[in-house]
Amino acid sequence: NPFVRDNIKTYLEELITQDPNIVNTTSYRQEWLGEWVIEDNARVYKATKEINYIDSLPYGLLNNNSIYLLSVDLGYVDATAFVVSCYNQSFDNKMYARKAKKISKLTISAVADKIKEYENRYKFRKMVVDAANKQAVEEMRLIHGLPLWAAEKQGKEAHISLLNSDFQTGRVLILKDTNAELIVELETLIWSQRDLLLGKHKEDARKDNHLTDALLYAHHDSRHFWYEVKKVINPNNEDLIRKNLIKIF
Repeated sequence: NPFVRDNIKTYLEELITQDPNIVNTTSYRQEWLGEWVIEDNARVYKATKEINYIDSLPYGLLNNNSIYLLSVDLGYVDATAFVVSCYNQSFDNKMYARKAKKISKLTISAVADKIKEYENRYKFRKMVVDAANKQAVEEMRLIHGLPLWAAEKQGKEAHISLLNSDFQTGRVLILKDTNAELIVELETLIWSQRDLLLGKHKEDARKDNHLTDALLYAHHDSRHFWYEVKKVINPNNEDLIRKNLIKIF
């Protein structure tokens, strides 16, 4: 606006004069320079490429003890999001995101068909769906015969904290080549800065959170943390030798 340009320029010069370091702040770069900047502490999820993104699944993970989960966040104009995850309590204490996909403008029948497609391939232990649209969920249960469970949505902020803890300890791993859209959401979803000033944690409504919500549902129902390290018996162990001697005599 040319009518206020000079006033805004003067105001900005005054800000910089009062505090020259303001040019290094995220707010200055976002609001005045129009740069795309996201502070780590503003990100909702703390996944990192160094810890959580993997090129391939570890050898031995997929066997008869592998447990698969499907989690779905329903939408129409906003995309319907599907996340396929798995864990294996006999292998390790980690949850793996195998595949994530989001599709806009799916009808209820189309969502049901997609769920059946995934079910035929992975044979899920549990299929969890966002039950905000109860009518859609009931139709898929009754008409399409899908054994869907309602996702746990209470205490979302606490659930996010638990997932972030697993991200930071490397207990949630994401296969890179089949989860590109999920990774984008994890790296760009931020807290609303206005709500943070009020002491509230609310996701920025301008950012997509469909796949991250679906991942959150899966994490809540995953039992990867039940893994127990198996004790390896050392044949040279003195107690074992002593027991064997007792048996001999």
